[in-house]
Amino acid sequence: MNKNIFFIGPASVGKTTIGRLLAEEIEWAHIDVDKEFCEQIALIPDYIQKYSYAGYAEANSQLVDRLIEVHPEKTVFSTPSGYLVHEDSSHLIEKHLDLIRRGVSILLLPSENPQVGVEVVVRRQLDRWNDTFADKERRRFLSRFEKYKNYGDIKIFSMAEPELVVKTIIKKLEGFI
Repeated sequence: MNKNIFFIGPASVGKTTIGRLLAEEIEWAHIDVDKEFCEQIALIPDYIQKYSYAGYAEANSQLVDRLIEVHPEKTVFSTPSGYLVHEDSSHLIEKHLDLIRRGVSILLLPSENPQVGVEVVVRRQLDRWNDTFADKERRRFLSRFEKYKNYGDIKIFSMAEPELVVKTIIKKLEGFI
């Protein structure tokens, strides 16, 4: 398989951690789009404050286009949390869906039950960002959960250790080779 792999899902579900581990295991490159945005453009909260979320979504989409030009195959991309659910930039959803259809998309969610998943994600968000508001994160996760459940060539609902999740993904990827 020479296609790219795209990890999709809400914030704090493990896209970067599992994406990096998978890339190491299959000896492909790994790109964390959020990290690239921060390194190449600006810190995400600062950019959103200056240009709005819609402005950030547009800039992020253009960044992904440039990254794919440089890495057209054999790269694992960890996409931003809003990549397929831009509430105020719906035109980007179709663009991004078209892009990930050229590769293999892997949805990560902690559970098929949104009430279980939301508490895991909120706890992880609070551990990462001490200025995150728990209620705001709960609302965001729950509002996006059903949308995300519709996406993904491979769907992973798990709170297992990342290494075990990677093993599961590798088995499921065999169907796409």
